[in-house]
Amino acid sequence: MIAVGNNTDGYTEILSMMPGDTESESSWSEFISKLKDKDLHGVDVTNSYDHKGLIRAIMQYSCGVTRQGCQSKL
Repeated sequence: MIAVGNNTDGYTEILSMMPGDTESESSWSEFISKLKDKDLHGVDVTNSYDHKGLIRAIMQYSCGVTRQGCQSKL
């Protein structure tokens, strides 16, 4: 699992990485919770593919954040 974001200077950087054996809601919830523990703030939009567990985790831990779906997965 990996999270990337744009810093205040507009550069993209890796925010966090974590190995996961499944892409379950609990795995994504743990990952997002660890991001929040690192004092991640100022998130306006999340962009992810349409995985139900990931979407539920984003909605649970990122209240008020707009979620945008990906058109393709690399």
